[in-house]
Amino acid sequence: MVTGFTGVILAASLVVGVLAIWLVRDQLEQRAWSQLQQGRIVLLSLFKARISEIQSLSILTAQRPKLNELILNGDLPALEKYLETLRTGAGLDMILLCNPQPMASASQVYPLPVSLCERGKINGLQSFTLNGSSEIWMLGSHPLESAGNPNEFVIVGWHLNDAFATQLSEQIGMEDVLWYAGTALASSYPGNPKPSNMKQLA
Repeated sequence: MVTGFTGVILAASLVVGVLAIWLVRDQLEQRAWSQLQQGRIVLLSLFKARISEIQSLSILTAQRPKLNELILNGDLPALEKYLETLRTGAGLDMILLCNPQPMASASQVYPLPVSLCERGKINGLQSFTLNGSSEIWMLGSHPLESAGNPNEFVIVGWHLNDAFATQLSEQIGMEDVLWYAGTALASSYPGNPKPSNMKQLA
C-alpha cells in the first residue's frame, strides 16, 4: 500500500514538473515573439526615418554651391571627383546627376542603370535590375539649384544590402533579414545567410 501511495506521489510530481516546464516554455515563446514584434515596429520606424533622411540628403546635395558651379562649368572630371567626395562624406552608396539622362555619378556599384534617370524624380524604395540581379535601393531626389529646369535633378541613395541590414541590426539590438516581394535580399547574420525557409513577420 505504501509503495502504491509513493508511486502516486511520484506520478503527481512528474505531472506537476511537466506542467511547470510547459508553462515556462510557453512563457519564453510568448516573450520571444513579443520581442520580435517590438523589433519589427522599431525597424519600420527606422525605415521611415531613413527615408526622411535620404530625402534631406538629396536636398542638401542639390543645393551645394560648389556642385552647381562645376555643373555650369562643364568640367566632368572635376565634377565626378567632387561627387565622390560628397558621396563618401555623407555615407551614401550613390549620387547620380540627371538632365534628364545621366550626366555624372559617383557610386560603389557600376554600371548604374540608365532607367534611374528615366524614372524622373523618385523617393523611397525602388527596385531595378543591376548586373543581372534584382536590387532594392532607398532613394531621394531633388531638382538641381543651378539648372532652374525640373528635368535636371540629383538622385542619392543607399543600397539595401547586407551592410545596410547590419546597420539596422545594431540599432534594434537583434539580427534582421530584409525582404522584398517574398524574397530575402539582405541579412545581418554572421556569414549573411538568407535561407529560403526563414519565416517573415507580417
